[in-house]
Amino acid sequence: MTTEVIWNSILFCACTLCLLGVALADWKTYEIPPCWTLLLGILGILHLLLDLPHWSDYLTGMAIAGGILLAGYLLTRGRGIGGGDIKLMLAAGLLLGEDKALLALLMASLSAAFIHPVLIKRKKKGGTLPFGPYLCLGIFVAMTCGDQILAI
Repeated sequence: MTTEVIWNSILFCACTLCLLGVALADWKTYEIPPCWTLLLGILGILHLLLDLPHWSDYLTGMAIAGGILLAGYLLTRGRGIGGGDIKLMLAAGLLLGEDKALLALLMASLSAAFIHPVLIKRKKKGGTLPFGPYLCLGIFVAMTCGDQILAI
């Protein structure tokens, strides 16, 4: 194993722990604690430094992923997307890069579209959606299987 593979594995394990923390916190409180997004941002910076020749891809991923959710926030006047979701995707875009960040958003949206209606029907609750857990699922899938999915 190369040193780069070992460091990426450590970063992705740490990222997975952060994603679990984000998902659980948002599911329970409908808020994403800033400490988790800060830690994910730091992991993104470390990943960027490990792959410095492709730095622009990571910064573009951060801008696009965060920008898409910021547009959703502005269009819904803060009722559809929360600030924590935007910050989470800014950090994830920095960690994943452009293509995988877009894949993470797609996976999150699809999983929310299919899973959440079932949860609403089962629990007979209102339609309020904590989007963080779905974003975390999308980020995890993009991080672990993104290259394989994008190669199809």
